[in-house]
Amino acid sequence: MDGPVTSIKAMGGFARSELWRQMLADIFDEDVIVPESYESSSLGACILGLYALGKIESFNVVEDLIGETHKHEPIVANVNEYQKLIQIFISLSRTLETEYKKIATYQANLKN
Repeated sequence: MDGPVTSIKAMGGFARSELWRQMLADIFDEDVIVPESYESSSLGACILGLYALGKIESFNVVEDLIGETHKHEPIVANVNEYQKLIQIFISLSRTLETEYKKIATYQANLKN
């Protein structure tokens, strides 16, 4: 947005799961922070609106508004494994792209 990513804020239903939060930290090799209110999508929309209108200069104000309840730091051994796996995942995704299109076409035809 307006600078490098230094942490990820986990919000929504999955933010209730310690396992998912840790996985996110390990996959992206960034700290994952759970705000005091993990259902903060509307706050995010407001912040984006304020930024778009020029009422705030950066997204740094978010830190002061949301607080935190949990913080997960990446586990180096897990990060190393996910970095190996990402190349396999990308390769599989590209290989299956045609098959995904076939499934989408099939699903679209179900609605008719």
